Amino acid sequence: MTGATGSTGATGATGNQGATGEQGPTGARGPTGSAGATGAQGATGAQGTTGSTGATGSTGATGNQGATGSTGATGAQGATGAQGTTGATGAQGATGPAGAQGPTGARGATGAQGPTGQSGVNGTTGSQGPTGMRGPTGAQGPTGAMGPTGAKGSTGSKGATGSKGTTGANGTTGARGPTGAAGIGAVTVYSATIPAATTAGSVNCQNNPASVMRAVGGGSQTPGSGNQAQLDSSFAISGAGTNLPANGSTSANGWRVVYHGSQTGPWTVFVLCVQ
Repeated sequence: MTGATGSTGATGATGNQGATGEQGPTGARGPTGSAGATGAQGATGAQGTTGSTGATGSTGATGNQGATGSTGATGAQGATGAQGTTGATGAQGATGPAGAQGPTGARGATGAQGPTGQSGVNGTTGSQGPTGMRGPTGAQGPTGAMGPTGAKGSTGSKGATGSKGTTGANGTTGARGPTGAAGIGAVTVYSATIPAATTAGSVNCQNNPASVMRAVGGGSQTPGSGNQAQLDSSFAISGAGTNLPANGSTSANGWRVVYHGSQTGPWTVFVLCVQ
């Protein structure tokens, strides 16, 4: 831990002031402050004549410095000696960079407008422009009064009736048009009962694979309760076949139904037939 600082001793007497040394070089010039707003420019006065520059006197040599004696006890501060003469002014330092330009002053009032110049010679007349579009037709004037009806002339005598001409020969008969499609006769339903635990069943028109009737539709009916299997397919057949007839065939005379699994009870397959 640092102890308390002791009191300062009395200041010794000031020695004689030595000769003033040469003036050091002038420090660099500080930056120029921003320019104030430019005032209105006054009239420039006449330039006076420049006086001649006087010669600069030479600087005297500095004497040798004596040896420094040992420092005695500091006495009381003596009176300040007289200030020595000021040394010659050093050379002027280089000019610092120009400061930023100040804001432009307010715009002066606009001068009075000069007299108007003489009018130029008139140019030649341009060629005539195209004729404008025709305006709309005015409304029709009122119809004049109807003149009087002339006198009715006398009716002429009726001419004699001409004799009847001979009847022309009959034309040839046109070709017969195509026969229309045959109408559909009565639809007859034929059915067959399929035993339980069976997955597929078929039926033909008239319950006869050789029937000449034609199938126009069909389907099946399963028991109304219990675990029913999913329907896989339902299609027309020809005779005792088990596949769909070829596209465009006209021989279908029966119907077949196939389930994904066995039914839990007897079920029915049916076909709709026409003659």
